[in-house]
Amino acid sequence: AFFIIMNLFLYCIFSPFVGITLSVWDMFSGDLGSDDIETYNDIFVRPEVYEETDTVKASTITYPTYGSIYGEINIYTNNTAYTVPLVFGDNKPSLKRGAGHYIGSHFPGEGTTILVSGHNNNYFNCLKYTQVGEIVEVNTNYGKYIYEIVDIAAKHNSDKTAFNLEEETETLVLYTCYPFDVVGFKVKRYFVTAKLLSGPQIDPYN
Repeated sequence: AFFIIMNLFLYCIFSPFVGITLSVWDMFSGDLGSDDIETYNDIFVRPEVYEETDTVKASTITYPTYGSIYGEINIYTNNTAYTVPLVFGDNKPSLKRGAGHYIGSHFPGEGTTILVSGHNNNYFNCLKYTQVGEIVEVNTNYGKYIYEIVDIAAKHNSDKTAFNLEEETETLVLYTCYPFDVVGFKVKRYFVTAKLLSGPQIDPYN
């Protein structure tokens, strides 16, 4: 019992410092493997003009491979436009390249939830400025999608009410660690939820 109590005591004292140390190391060691060149099949090329159409055939869309950039997110807030690469996948290498699309969620135009994460100390630091009613734009090869922010909330990372992957209306959920600009392990996430205003719907049958 004494051994268990002492270990718990030491854990409570030193775990915050260990968490901070690991977070700082992870932040600064992100570029140390630059000699290990990875090849990504980035497919995003923004069209000069998007065709105005209500639907787009699924058969005409080139879908991304894991880790590739397939679009961009423009967040209009604080009198500034923040442009973030949209990457398919949300592992560490993906999040170093941009905002990561969780592959268990859906693509813009599929009519339900798109879940995207980003680090709070770079790509998604701008989320702290967002307000309800502001606009988020997602550009892909096959269409431009405009969303309006309808909700902003900080929730525990285990809160299952934070989002619904099977929404009946198209919903864009952007999230990052919270509080912002704090180094170390964080149990809260900052969620920015936006509803689709315009953009072509994907026709899965053609």
